[in-house]
Amino acid sequence: MLQVRLRSRHAHASNRVSGVIRGLLGVLPRTVEEVTRETFVERLIRPTAIEHDTVVHRSLAAAIDLLPFVPLILIAGILRSSGADVASGVATAILAPLPAMVAVILHSRGGQTFGKQACGIRVVDNRTGARPSAVQALLRSGPELCLGLLIGIGEMAITLGDASWSWAGWMSDVACFVLPAWVVAASAAALGDPRRRALHDRLAGTVVIREALTAPHVEAVEHISLAAA
Repeated sequence: MLQVRLRSRHAHASNRVSGVIRGLLGVLPRTVEEVTRETFVERLIRPTAIEHDTVVHRSLAAAIDLLPFVPLILIAGILRSSGADVASGVATAILAPLPAMVAVILHSRGGQTFGKQACGIRVVDNRTGARPSAVQALLRSGPELCLGLLIGIGEMAITLGDASWSWAGWMSDVACFVLPAWVVAASAAALGDPRRRALHDRLAGTVVIREALTAPHVEAVEHISLAAA
């Protein structure tokens, strides 16, 4: 009789545990999504988060991104020094906006240029943590793109020697000065921001984070967004 009672109590306890487990399983997916989203948002808004300390990584990434263009710039300089002004002007007009164009394409596709990928950092949306949209990528590199286009237009005007386009040559000279000044000022602004957001990050609504620490959260947030849609 005692054994029967013990077995009955054991079966009753097992049923209760099974019921609790089934109940937890019913709400577990939503709980994981909420925790993942909250964890990522907490990391975004935490001023001292290590994943935002990316100033050195950004500088190195920018240098890596510019490396492929160095030989092309040297070729354009050689063409100009050899008297091939037309070829040099065309090459400069193409090269001036090209780095910004490449950055827009790569940031909108995965949040990383080749340099950022090598340095383990990524650009994400400041609010959701997902990869930046095409509009955000365009806004982020917009100043460099516009200035590069002005330089290119000015070079073409100088090459063609059209007097009616003299203003373009003047604007090209101004853009050659403003472009590096903007890059330095925008990057220096990140030093005074708790989350190391540069001016172009604030303009586009993005933030740069360390990929190794936050990539799982980025993927989870994107998965949640797709599932909600």
